[in-house]
Amino acid sequence: MKHKILFVDDEDNILKALKRLLRKSHYETFYENNGKSALDCMKENEISVLVTDMRMPKMNGVELIIEANKISPITIKTILSGYSDINDIMTAINSGHVHNYITKPWNESELIISLMNATELYEKRISEKNLINELNDKNEELNTLNTNLEKLVKARTWELQASNKILNAIIEGEAQSEIMNKIAELISKLAGNKEVGIHEAGTQELFGAELF
Repeated sequence: MKHKILFVDDEDNILKALKRLLRKSHYETFYENNGKSALDCMKENEISVLVTDMRMPKMNGVELIIEANKISPITIKTILSGYSDINDIMTAINSGHVHNYITKPWNESELIISLMNATELYEKRISEKNLINELNDKNEELNTLNTNLEKLVKARTWELQASNKILNAIIEGEAQSEIMNKIAELISKLAGNKEVGIHEAGTQELFGAELF
């Protein structure tokens, strides 16, 4: 898959430097200079990795990531910031909001490796999400099968009870009229407890239908 990476920094020179570094990469890259436009970008695109500066006006990096999690929880979030923000970054990492951080000024090779690792992790999250969806679908199928099986068991149970009732009447030597009345009574249940005649349903329909 072709990964989409979103960079957010309020300094244009930082965004320009990132563009130069990644202009020949196989990633599709986006560059925004504020949190609001970054969130709009995430709403319109399936972003694999979000890389944001920590200190920005109106919405800082952690605030942006918290809002980004509401849009795409599986997107990998990384902070790109200076050493002076390390304590805040580590707090964000420990809270689970941030996956990793890259310090400014960055080492180009380390930045590329960090992006590769982040996209690999994103692919794993996608696989896990697909697996969970597949398991949920299978669970729904199983529930449907169980429901249908329960109905089938009830129908077969009624069929057996109905057959035994008629058979016992024959064995006990009941009059033919009484036996026919029993059959009519069972057929009536099939018809929704309405009075029906023998000619309206045969015993094959009676014993092959669902009664409960």
